[in-house]
Amino acid sequence: MIKIIFMICFFFSLSFAQCNIVQNANNDIVFTSNSEDKIVYYDGKKLLLKNLPSLKTTLIKEYDPRSLTSAILSENEIIAGFKNGFAYSIYLNGYEEAIINPNKTYLYKPVSSIAKFKDKLAFVIGNESVVIYDKINKIYKKTDIDNSSKVMFSKFMNDIFYFACYDRSFYELDTLNLKLKKLFKTPNLITSFDIVDNKPVVGLINGNAYFEGKTYEISKGALTKILINGDSIIFGDDKGDIYVYDLNFKFKNKMKTSSDTIRDMFIDKNLGLVVILWDARVYSCKIK
Repeated sequence: MIKIIFMICFFFSLSFAQCNIVQNANNDIVFTSNSEDKIVYYDGKKLLLKNLPSLKTTLIKEYDPRSLTSAILSENEIIAGFKNGFAYSIYLNGYEEAIINPNKTYLYKPVSSIAKFKDKLAFVIGNESVVIYDKINKIYKKTDIDNSSKVMFSKFMNDIFYFACYDRSFYELDTLNLKLKKLFKTPNLITSFDIVDNKPVVGLINGNAYFEGKTYEISKGALTKILINGDSIIFGDDKGDIYVYDLNFKFKNKMKTSSDTIRDMFIDKNLGLVVILWDARVYSCKIK
């Protein structure tokens, strides 16, 4: 009997790695982003920048409620998009510089998504246009994507801008020639995605992952975040659970934070897997 209990405990110690809380709950997060040693998130009123691993707040910017519509970290600045079509570089000293001006782009709808690749930024304006901004030369080009559905998520890799829409459609835009291609339409609402070997791994609202035309059952809750890390695919869901699979979708591990929705995950050299929840709690998890 003792041997059986020992084996059960040993199995669970392998299957569920430990996650430790490093920041307690606060205001709910609207969106979040991260870089090598910083995180930034917006709670509907305040944009907060924090250093890692201390999570010390180094910058607070206040905006009219819901006026800020998107933000990402780009090296030593925050790129922020607004409801009025402007986008700004916000430097660590708090200084703001407009980089997308709707009076020049003639695009007056909200900046709904921002993504970065090297020295280029991609902005989705409304649901109809994408602006590619060259940070070095401070020039931009724009293209219509003729999309009637809201852009939910985006990623910029190898000069290809990927984006997923509310109507379950998934696209890629070649930013060199501005050619747009619809890749597929998923069987359920898209709630997250990441890219592996130039192929999208998509998380769905029913807890399944969609990859190369196949679906894989991962969770009972919506897959709200996907992170490719080496030879692993890490899924986070709306129940605070984390699932680790290999690139062939074979189960490797499971971790638990709390019961709240996972908004973001990334790898930090000091904290390991950093997990940010909807209520602003932050966990540090060890991946075995």
